[in-house]
Amino acid sequence: MSALRRVLAAPWLWLALAGLQLALAAGVAAPLRAVLRAAMGPFTIGDETQLLGPLFELLAHNPAVSAALLASLAVSGALGLLLAPLLAGAVVSRLAGPCSPGEQARVSLVQSPAMLVIAIYGLILRGLLALIAAALGTLHIGLELAAIAGSLGLCALVVDLARARVVLDGARGFHPRTFIRAVAEVSPGLWLRSTLLSAAQWGVTLGILLAAVHGMGTAWAPWLIRGLAVLGAGFGLWRIAVAVEHTRR
Repeated sequence: MSALRRVLAAPWLWLALAGLQLALAAGVAAPLRAVLRAAMGPFTIGDETQLLGPLFELLAHNPAVSAALLASLAVSGALGLLLAPLLAGAVVSRLAGPCSPGEQARVSLVQSPAMLVIAIYGLILRGLLALIAAALGTLHIGLELAAIAGSLGLCALVVDLARARVVLDGARGFHPRTFIRAVAEVSPGLWLRSTLLSAAQWGVTLGILLAAVHGMGTAWAPWLIRGLAVLGAGFGLWRIAVAVEHTRR
C-alpha cells in the first residue's frame, strides 16, 4: 500500500485532525481578534494593501495588541509541542492499518512520553544542523538557506521514522539509539519525498496567509482558508505515511 493510499484510507483521521487544528486556531485567535477590534474602534482599512501599515502602528503604540499577539504565538507553539507527541501514536497506528478509536487512544496515552522524548531529540538535531547551516552561511547565503530547508525536512523525517519504529516495531523510544538508527535509515529518495511534502505544507501555510490578507472582508476567504487547512493536514499525514510505509517494508 502506498503512502497516499494509507492517508485516503483514513478519511476520518484526516478530517478529525483538520477540525482540531481549525478549532485550536479559532480559539487562540479569539483574544487577539477582540483586542484588535477594541484598538481599531470605529476605524476601518480600505483594502489589503493598507493592512501592514496600521498593523505595525498598532503594534508600536498599543502594548495590549503586542501582548495579545505574543501570547497567541506562545500558546500556539505550546499547544503544538504538547499535542503532536500526544496524537502521534494514534496517527501512526491508524496509518499502519485499520485501528479502532479505542486502540488509537490507548496507543497515544501509552506512547506519548516516548513521542515527547523523540521530539526533544529532534530539537537537538535541528540545533546541530542549524550550526552547520550557519557555518555554510559564512561561505554563501544561498548555501545557508539550502541547508536550513534541507535540515528541516530531514529532522521531520527522522522524527517520523523513529516514532513509527516505536509504535509499530516496539523500539525503545527513550533510548537515543532508536533515534540514531532512524537517522541512519534516511536515504536520498526517502528524504526527498518527505521534504517535498513538508514544503507543500509550508506552501499551504503561505496560501492561508495570502488568502487572509487578500480576502479580508470577503465571503469566500474563510471557506478558502478552511479548505487550505484541510489540505495542509492531508500533506502532513502523507508525510507521516511515508515513514510508516518505509517501516512496514
